[in-house]
This record gives sequence, structure tokens and C-alpha cells, in this order.
Amino acid sequence: SVCGYFINSSSEAIMITDANSKIMWINKTFTEITEYTKSEVVGKTPSILKSGRHDKVFYNNMYLNIKKNGFFKTDIINRKKNGDYYTESLNIKTFYDNQKKVKYYLAVFSDISYLRKFEKDLKQELHLSKRVQHLILPQKSLDTDKVDVYSIYKPMSSVGGDFFDFFEIDQEHIGIFISDISGHGISAAMVTTMVKAFIESADNFLYSPPFLLDYLNQKILPLKGEMFLTAIYGVIDIKNNKLIMSRSAHP
Repeated sequence: SVCGYFINSSSEAIMITDANSKIMWINKTFTEITEYTKSEVVGKTPSILKSGRHDKVFYNNMYLNIKKNGFFKTDIINRKKNGDYYTESLNIKTFYDNQKKVKYYLAVFSDISYLRKFEKDLKQELHLSKRVQHLILPQKSLDTDKVDVYSIYKPMSSVGGDFFDFFEIDQEHIGIFISDISGHGISAAMVTTMVKAFIESADNFLYSPPFLLDYLNQKILPLKGEMFLTAIYGVIDIKNNKLIMSRSAHP
């Protein structure tokens, strides 16, 4: 039938069990994900997929919710026929007969292992970007008795593009730089690292905020990709008691 064709061609795995949780039918995607064929699972229970990664409390909670509510949704780690573990997004629905007795259970699931791996990799990347970011921030206050510079830094948990610096250009001038790279992660942290490196090599432009920002623009623009940079640079003229400042941003 048309209905059967679409069910069997679904991108999600489908499994139907009887009231005793014995498998009655599976679709093609079930086999593609688990590597078990219909002849290998029909008549058996879904426990054939158990990975051993969940305790009795997890399964008891699942069974109680199915019995009480008639459905359950969760992420679960199961095991394929070849022994490989995979994470699936699982939905279970109970169907009843006219006497309101359980007729069968319908389970629909998809393999989301790649999503969990992506989340894990992203978490590691954000942790690395946070370390990179802290390494390029000022590690100590300015050693000068002519002006006091204070700073406070409160980043979000996901960081990578926030940056500030202050430095003594000479005995009469202090530079203060603040910038933000759009986005977060190691790519934003690396662009920020390049910004710091370009500033440290821009001796001829440090006295002039507009010249420094123009210099950074020429250096960063070819490298920033889809990200954009917002920056403020100011020079404190201690002798004349002045602050010269410029700001800029990429659209």
C-alpha cells in the first residue's frame, strides 16, 4: 500500500511490538541503523539493543511513564549488532483496543550520534577558545605612577571573540584597546589572537587611533571570513590630560 511504502521508506526507524513487548515488525531504516534484520528481531524484545549504559532506574522510569501516560520520549544509548554504540532520539507511543487494553507499542527513533559528537567537539572547542582568550588578556596592571588603569572582565561561558588590552606606548602615552569578534569558538579566538599580534607590531600607528584601526582593517579584513570586528582604540595623553579615541566596525 501507499501507506506501507512511506512507512518503510521513512528516514526514521520504526518498530512495532505487541502488548508483551515482543517485536512484530520493523522498517528498513531500523535495519540500516541497528544492522539487525527482520528475521533476527521479530519475536524478541527491544532489549536486544541494550547497551548496558543505562541503569535500572532509567528503564523503570521509562516503563512507568509509558504505562501512566501512554507515550515516552528520550535520548538513549543503544548498541548495534556489530557492538558499536549509538545515541538515538526515541519516541514510544501506546495503542489500545476498544477495551482500553494495550494492543501494541510503536517506537520511532533516529540515530543522533553525530549530533552528540558535534556537541562534544563544540564543547572542547569552546574550552580551548576560552584558554586562548585568557592567555592574550593583560596579565598585570600598568607599572606607572602617572595614571591608574583598572579593568574588570566577566565573559560568558561561551567565549572566543572578546578582547581588551592596555599598554604603555611611552612615558607620556597609554594605549587602550577593546574589541569584539562576532561569534564564538576557536575561530573567533584565533582572529582575536591575530588582532593582538598586529597591534604589537604596529609601533608606527600606536599614537594615532584612526591610523591604527585603519591598519588593523587592512590586515584583518582578508582573514576574518564571515565574522566581523568591532573595535575601540584610545590613547591617553598624560602630559596634556587628553584622551584621543576612535571606533570602527565591519558591517
